[in-house]
Amino acid sequence: MQNLLTTNVEKNKNFQNLDQHKKISFLKRINTYKKNDFIQYSNFYEIDLSTNEFYTIMLDLEENHLVEKIFEIYSPYSHHSTGYTLDEINIKDEIYCEETDETFTVNPDNIKVKFKVIV
Repeated sequence: MQNLLTTNVEKNKNFQNLDQHKKISFLKRINTYKKNDFIQYSNFYEIDLSTNEFYTIMLDLEENHLVEKIFEIYSPYSHHSTGYTLDEINIKDEIYCEETDETFTVNPDNIKVKFKVIV
């Protein structure tokens, strides 16, 4: 599993263009993920990757069927996940946030992209 992720990351042209420190840090981090784990950009802040670098590499992994893109809905009040994804809820739907006892309308600002490891 992890070898597939590592091998595919190493082949990625955008990954190859990163400086050596970023490459080593990214590979160390990506190797900690197992099947059904969720990978998101916020877990890679300390590597100092740009969002473009991160998402380009992850979308390449998605094309190779190693990860699956998931759009998760977050509460604008608590900033925590609601547990819902766009597969279950639509934009402009109303959701109740139990933590803050408030209702909010789902919009693009409430959605974060995660990648689920599927290998």
